[in-house]
Amino acid sequence: MAKGIRQRGSSWLVDVTVNGKRRTATCKTFAEAEEKRAALMCESTGGRGSQPWSIGFAFERTCERVWKGTRSEGHATRNGQMAVDFFGADTPLDQIDSAWIDQWVETLERKGSSDATINRKLAALSKIFTVAAQRGGCTNKPYIPKRKESQGRIRYLGEGEEEELLATFYHFGKREHRDAVIVLVDTGIRTGELWNLRACDIDSKNKLIHVWENKGDLPRSVPMTDRVAGVIARRLSGLDRNDRLFPYDNWWMRNGWARVRDHLGHTDDPQFVPHMLRHTCASRLIQRGAPLKVVQEWLGHKTISITMRYSHLAPRNLQAAASLLESRDAQ
Repeated sequence: MAKGIRQRGSSWLVDVTVNGKRRTATCKTFAEAEEKRAALMCESTGGRGSQPWSIGFAFERTCERVWKGTRSEGHATRNGQMAVDFFGADTPLDQIDSAWIDQWVETLERKGSSDATINRKLAALSKIFTVAAQRGGCTNKPYIPKRKESQGRIRYLGEGEEEELLATFYHFGKREHRDAVIVLVDTGIRTGELWNLRACDIDSKNKLIHVWENKGDLPRSVPMTDRVAGVIARRLSGLDRNDRLFPYDNWWMRNGWARVRDHLGHTDDPQFVPHMLRHTCASRLIQRGAPLKVVQEWLGHKTISITMRYSHLAPRNLQAAASLLESRDAQ
């Protein structure tokens, strides 16, 4: 429920305070109360009709209308709140221009935020402006440029590294972590997708894992290797159809991972993280000849451009091209 609206009996009470001035109203329905609150916010900031909302009010509307109930709700809300904290909740959106946004970016840079992190915060601010503009809450959306993000080096496990990793988890008695690593390496599913898997999502007959909830909103089916099928069959024993196969979360994974990482001497490797297991699956598929389109569907990438990050790992076409130069030299 939006801040400043509460139910009282069969009615809804709207209570808005801006710059120390309080205004109230009583409405018959929640929808009416929302519209009344928007009108009061506009009037309180000196507007008439559809004058600019404050960024604080626009943020609340965005939380309620766009981010609520989505998988990205937590991250988006935190990023949006940072924008509100910087510009001031009572600041009308039309007072926030590109120059002021640049100042925010510079502040984030001084705090050590990466280009990717800054882009997530700018995206949240952009969405706040969009929601307001669509509802008459601002007259102009400022230019919000994205930072160029470096793709960086793709870190993946070599065969020997994987064996060492699994052996160390086994040595430390972390059999559950070992099972998770095997499934993540051979399927390429995200850790969040793994935690959401239920017994009913497994098609043992056809050796498929059905992934319904995922980042790209693209349900897909991922084949199981023999060793994944073995892990899954063992974990299915005694479970009801709605029970989770891995009833854990990212914090559980990171805690166990950190001990093994440090033991193996990878403490100073910032890319030695659980997500590299997904990179490992993608890299092996590419290196062993899987077409990019197949890898895209396997991993659930929305666009082929994301999958293209791994394309340089397929050396065959380049080697074939090099042979053309060799034949020329031989002439």
